[in-house]
Amino acid sequence: MENNNQQQFVQLVVEPEFEITTTQPWRIRRIADGFEPTINQRTDGYMQVGLNNRTYSIHRLVALQFIPNDDPENKIQVDHRSQIKTDNSLGNLCWVTVSQNNLNKGQIHRNIANYVYHDDIDDETGYHFVYAVDTNGQRHKIQYVKFKRFVGLI
Repeated sequence: MENNNQQQFVQLVVEPEFEITTTQPWRIRRIADGFEPTINQRTDGYMQVGLNNRTYSIHRLVALQFIPNDDPENKIQVDHRSQIKTDNSLGNLCWVTVSQNNLNKGQIHRNIANYVYHDDIDDETGYHFVYAVDTNGQRHKIQYVKFKRFVGLI
């Protein structure tokens, strides 16, 4: 039995030869030899880990392991309530439909105090975008009209 200073592990549902801690910070290890694969951050901000030649998003592993899904036929995606992609706490994750997740993506600005204009581009669709840096230093590509509305120019 592990002492109280150590985290408890449970067998991982999607990869049974691995186990995951029951509390944050999330750690994953192989049961057979205790190997802990590196959890790293993707360029889009999400945390990920490689297990058995497959890459998993940490928020999805945590949700599959610990968050009950009341509608698994329709709620197939996991959303970060705070829109902070590195916050994979149980209280910040929830199962949502594709439609709900797409609606929430448009609300990325709701918890951000302000943006600082960085630069702008025209992409292949012909739309004009602004790159803005939020108060956490994260860079976001925002459609120009939405950016103007967000900063109060229209």
